[in-house]
Amino acid sequence: ILAQSGNPIVTQPKYETTESRERIQQFFDTFFHGTLEDMKTLMRQYETRYLFLDCWQLAGSQFLAGLAPGQKGPIPGSPAAFFLRRTPEALASIPGFQMIYQTPPALGSGFRLFVLTE
Repeated sequence: ILAQSGNPIVTQPKYETTESRERIQQFFDTFFHGTLEDMKTLMRQYETRYLFLDCWQLAGSQFLAGLAPGQKGPIPGSPAAFFLRRTPEALASIPGFQMIYQTPPALGSGFRLFVLTE
């Protein structure tokens, strides 16, 4: 994606530096604890309009964001609560974002690509 678009990637686990770990933590904190406005601010900070999500990885990453082990699903109102929804109607109505790609339903809910519209 970076090679094709030139857009910075916030989470880059293959580059183990202090800066990359801080960006990863910033993303997880924003995604699981912030608001949609916080997510927009984070994206603008890194000068990107695109948000590419691996929903399989994110669904298993709640512990990285400090969520309680027994918590059922994302915190209501968090970006995770919006972007990890399963219905096409819900994904089409995320304020300030437009979904431009999703893994075909027959293959599961794996990858999603959103563009910031505001």
